[in-house]
Amino acid sequence: QALNVEYIEFWVMDPFIYKPTSLGGDLYFNLGSISEDVLKDGRKSLENGLPVNGDLSTVDTTAWGRVPKTQPVVNAFDSNPANRAIQDVGLDGLGDADERTKFGSIVQQMKAKVNTQAANNFANDPSSDNFQYYQGPQLDAANAGILQRYSMYNGTEGNSKTSDQSQAQLGLSTSASTSLPDGEDIDHDNNMSQDDEYFQYVVSIRPKDLVIGQNFVNDKVTSQVTLANGTTQSVSWYQFRIPINSFKTAVGGIQDFKSIRFMRMFMTNFADTAILRFATLQLVKGDWLAYNTEANPLNVIADPALVNPPLDNSAITVGTVNIEENGNSVPIPYVVPPGIVRQRDYNNLQTVTQLNEQSLSLKVTNLSDGYSRAAFKLFSNDLRQYKNIQMFIHAEAITGSQLRDNDVSAFIRLGADYQNNYYEYEIPLKVTTQT
Repeated sequence: QALNVEYIEFWVMDPFIYKPTSLGGDLYFNLGSISEDVLKDGRKSLENGLPVNGDLSTVDTTAWGRVPKTQPVVNAFDSNPANRAIQDVGLDGLGDADERTKFGSIVQQMKAKVNTQAANNFANDPSSDNFQYYQGPQLDAANAGILQRYSMYNGTEGNSKTSDQSQAQLGLSTSASTSLPDGEDIDHDNNMSQDDEYFQYVVSIRPKDLVIGQNFVNDKVTSQVTLANGTTQSVSWYQFRIPINSFKTAVGGIQDFKSIRFMRMFMTNFADTAILRFATLQLVKGDWLAYNTEANPLNVIADPALVNPPLDNSAITVGTVNIEENGNSVPIPYVVPPGIVRQRDYNNLQTVTQLNEQSLSLKVTNLSDGYSRAAFKLFSNDLRQYKNIQMFIHAEAITGSQLRDNDVSAFIRLGADYQNNYYEYEIPLKVTTQT
C-alpha cells in the first residue's frame, strides 16, 4: 500500500496459437500471506534436518514421508559432501527407493489406470519431485526443446548436487539449481507460517474472453514472426492489467494491502495441457491516484448546481499507455504527441536507442451528466515563474459507446486542495475517429 501499487500487469502470448479449439481455463493470483506448509501436515520439513547416519529415531513418519523431530540451526547441508545424496531428497524426506516402498500400493493401483509410460514414470518417482538440470547428454541426445529441458527444473529431489556429483553424472561443473537445502520456509525467516490470508484474482484464459476491454485485457499486439524453420506466422500478445482493488475474493479475513508478503500464481480448470508464455509480469505503481475522499466513497465530483442528483454508477481506471507497448494498438494506436522528441538512452553506446515515451491514461465508464471523475497527484512547486500550461489530451470512445465531440470535457485543478481552494481550467474534448 505504501508503494502505491495499482495493478498486476503482464504480457502473455496467445496460449491457443497451436490449439485453436482448446476450451482454456483460469489463471489465479493470490496476494497476501500464503501458508508455507507445502505438505499439509502441520510439520516443518527441512532437508538438512534428515539424519545422515541412518538413525530414523530422529524423524517422524507422516502421510507424506519423513519429517525431522528437531530443527537445525544452520541453513546448510551436512559438511561432508558424501552425505549430500542422503539429505537432498526433497520435502517428503524420501529418496526414490523409499518412495516406492512407502507408496507401493498406490503405484500398483495406478498401473491399471494409466498408460505404460505414465505408469513407469510414476513408479520411478512416486512423489514426482525429481530435479533435472536443463543441460546434459541425455537431453542433448533427445534434441529436447526449451519446454522439455525445464519441465522438471522445480523438482526438489537432487537439485543441490555437489560439483563431484555433477561431473560424475552429467560431465558438468555444476548441475544444481540451489546450494541451500529445500524446506518449508519460503521466506527464510526460520519459521513456517501457516497463515492463509490473501486477496484472490481470477483471469479467464479462454479464446472467447481474450477481448480488449473485457476480462482485464488492456491491449493486443499482433505481429508476423519468422520461425526457426523459415516460415512466417502471425502471433498475438495480450496485455492484462488487473487493478489490485478488483479482487474476486478476500480469503482468511485479510483487511488491506499494508502487509503483502507473498504472491502466488496457479492455473486450473484446463481440460488439456496449456502453456502461458509471459513477456513481462510486474506490479505497477504510479504517482497518480484515483480521486477519493472519506466523505465521498464513490470517488465522484458532483456539480453543486445539481438538485436531487441521480445516483452515479461510473468507474475510473487510472493507468498508463506508452509507445513501446501500445504503439500498435487496435483500433487506435498510441503515438508520440506533436513536438515531443523521445530522449536517447546514452547508457547504450553500441546502437542508437530511444527511451520509452509514456502518458497517463484515464478510462471512465457510465459517467452521468453533472458528474466528474478525476485522478490526482501531490507536488509542491512555485508556479508563479511559469506562464503557460501545456498538456496533450487525446479522447477515445470505448468500443460500443456513442460518445461524440464536446460530450465530455477535461479539466485540471491546481491549488492547495481540490475542493475549496484551486484554479480550474476546462476544455471540451474532440473524439478521435477509429480507423
